Amino acid sequence: MQEFLIEFIENLPYEVKLLSVFIISMIPIIELRLAIPVGVAVGISPAVAIPIAVIGNLIPVPFIILFIKNT
Repeated sequence: MQEFLIEFIENLPYEVKLLSVFIISMIPIIELRLAIPVGVAVGISPAVAIPIAVIGNLIPVPFIILFIKNT
């Protein structure tokens, strides 16, 4: 899966690469385990990929807490 994502994202503009890392980090199970390596593999520096991935990983948390409280 990681190889497919890297090949797909490699030829995209830099801003879209950042957005891809952000979105990948929001997906449950995959989260940071795939987002950071993909970001680094497509040419984003680790100093940029890590904060983008962490922020993307934190975005769903309030929604998850909201839905857990209501069930």
